Amino acid sequence: MKEGANVAYLDMKLNQAGLVILAAAWHPADSPCLVYFCLITLQDSGASISDQFTVEVTKYTCPFQSEEALQATRFLLPRSPGFIAFLYTEDLVFACSTGTSRAALPDEKISFSSPGDGVRGGGCCADLPVFFSQNSGLLAVVARESASILPETMEDSLCSSLAAAPEVSVMETPTRAELVAQEDKTKLLKAAFLQFCRNDLVGAQTVIDELFPADGDAEEGAELDGIVTQINLELVDDYPASDPRWAESVPDESAGFPLTSLIIVHQLEDKMKAHGCFMDFLLQVGLLDRLTQVTVRSSPMATRLLLCEHAEKLMAAMVLKNHHTKHGELVNRAISAALQRSGTAIPPSLTPGRRLLQRGVSDLLGVRLPAGGGGAESEGEPG
Repeated sequence: MKEGANVAYLDMKLNQAGLVILAAAWHPADSPCLVYFCLITLQDSGASISDQFTVEVTKYTCPFQSEEALQATRFLLPRSPGFIAFLYTEDLVFACSTGTSRAALPDEKISFSSPGDGVRGGGCCADLPVFFSQNSGLLAVVARESASILPETMEDSLCSSLAAAPEVSVMETPTRAELVAQEDKTKLLKAAFLQFCRNDLVGAQTVIDELFPADGDAEEGAELDGIVTQINLELVDDYPASDPRWAESVPDESAGFPLTSLIIVHQLEDKMKAHGCFMDFLLQVGLLDRLTQVTVRSSPMATRLLLCEHAEKLMAAMVLKNHHTKHGELVNRAISAALQRSGTAIPPSLTPGRRLLQRGVSDLLGVRLPAGGGGAESEGEPG
């Protein structure tokens, strides 16, 4: 900061990252005297605001008139994706990044300076910024190049799996002819999911309507259940492939998602976010109510119940990992016993815990642990 600079705090919003404050700074001695706007994010650490903060200086400036005039500048911060802000005054809307994510969209200014026009207010609806203008009424601002709501690593994984299939475009809606020629409906459903995550609900819905028409027969319904289950399973069972200790575990990438690396706890958290995005996708495009049942462990099971089971197993894996941090010796003994009971060998390159996770989150909690100290298998639900 230049000595003698003035700072005014104009507005603030709360999002997943923390408290975001809109501030303006100017120096009275400058000629011309310009106001610079910045977004300050104070990280939310739970019960209190953390000392960690991020400052993003936007590219929006304006001539200084008075401090009272600055108070007319406000901003919107849609809940999703959470790192795109919309500064607005009576004359314009300025879209920019908060600086809290690797992903970002180009800054853009939308003018409302035509005669008789002006922004009278703004708010968020369905995670979209909506403004009320004098001439046009209610306007929703939608990015032409949408950032994804998926965690970055899961987004990269999904894009890479689709890159292996050049006939599937993740940025453009396939035509009917392309859909008829494309046999791999799994990849097309992944492409529609990615479009949804990039806030292109219309494009995603178009793909779904072509891929699984509402008047489809029972055979198509069963196919839908199988594809939905497969995609959700691939999200849940993502391998940390860039860790060399997992190299021998990673399956052929063409069979599913190419799998990326994260520290285990953060990886599980991102998987839970991706699972939530996938469930929201199924709901918004009208597929959730069309799911029926699949065969699991040699028995019929409602597909929606199986998707809930995947989320429960992710949460259980997170709890198991946290217990492993606090009670490592105890959990290691339980893991070793579980692997021994299932006849699973432990390669020298993996610890028992990683070998258990190597089986996949969807499978690891199906391993029955020895009951008490008697060594008998539990007769209740899988652990």
